[in-house]
Amino acid sequence: MATAIEQKTQTTSPPAAFPEAQSGNAVLIDTLRRWGIHFYAGVNGGGVVHVAKHLEPMYELPPATDTTPRMLTMGEYVAGFVPLGYWYATGKIAGCVTTTGAATKLGGSGMTDAKLHNIPAVYLIALNSTLSIGNAPLQDVSEYGMNVVPQLQAELGEGLVVIDNMNRLEEGLRCAQRVLKHHKPVAIAFHPDVLSKSTDVDVPWTSHPRTFSARDVADFLAEFPQVSKGRRVVIYVSGEASFAPHARALTTLLSRTLRAPTVWSV
Repeated sequence: MATAIEQKTQTTSPPAAFPEAQSGNAVLIDTLRRWGIHFYAGVNGGGVVHVAKHLEPMYELPPATDTTPRMLTMGEYVAGFVPLGYWYATGKIAGCVTTTGAATKLGGSGMTDAKLHNIPAVYLIALNSTLSIGNAPLQDVSEYGMNVVPQLQAELGEGLVVIDNMNRLEEGLRCAQRVLKHHKPVAIAFHPDVLSKSTDVDVPWTSHPRTFSARDVADFLAEFPQVSKGRRVVIYVSGEASFAPHARALTTLLSRTLRAPTVWSV
């Protein structure tokens, strides 16, 4: 009973005022928060301790208006798929936290699926401290051990952001934002000792309204009757349409206008 009361009290308390408000750890989590990323899953431990302390524990489902970054503790393999389910359920981006070493492989299964299904997600991956590289650290992910960075680079390309120099943190976060906007997962791999340094980086989320050319619409209306004359017209809606607002209503309107049956992909 005492534990339950304590957990309830922690859940309703305001977010803590972190002493190292300008450390890279705090800046990273706060930047992702301002991008709308509030929910994480994973395990706290080696390599991610200083990042995870800026995430409130999740004991129960928070209100929809809550923007406090929170982490639900679960095994890394399952946690790797949480951002996918969260995206399908809410349309919002979520994150996965993996400790140094084999956990990256476990969480990477979900990351691969996110790439294949075009789901934006953030994977926070801890590398070894730069002070331990070459000294046979436990769970060695450097070039002398698992050599995880080239593997992630081969799979994600631009979607891998390596924080090995705080002077390049802003550039890395802007790159991550571009990838997320293209509905692809991002892996942010960091050296704990590097990310713990102070920084004043500020990378707000930028958005640009979608526009279209009136001339393109006019050309389509003029050419389509000639192209489709004597042919059966079928509208095929791919999975990319799920990212467009009001896709169902607009597709229905187009179908009625063209008098064409519609096929939706799975």
